[in-house]
Amino acid sequence: METAPVDRQSALRSALTALATKGWQLQVVGELAGGMTNSSVIVKQGTARYVLRLNHPDSQALGIDRNLEIRIVAQLPAALRLN
Repeated sequence: METAPVDRQSALRSALTALATKGWQLQVVGELAGGMTNSSVIVKQGTARYVLRLNHPDSQALGIDRNLEIRIVAQLPAALRLN
């Protein structure tokens, strides 16, 4: 269920452009392997590193609720969040 490289590159460009409009100037550092329904890219701004997840279009059809994931992470103590 892997996303085609062209679609992935387009999704990555779109995400980075959208984040740039919010003041984030991110550089791609690398990729994380192993996502079954998404691609994960390591990005950085200055010395801070983040994981940018590019959701697969079929995630919703598979019953994956990314909004629920966001709400769960928001409730985690700051010490458990990745920076």
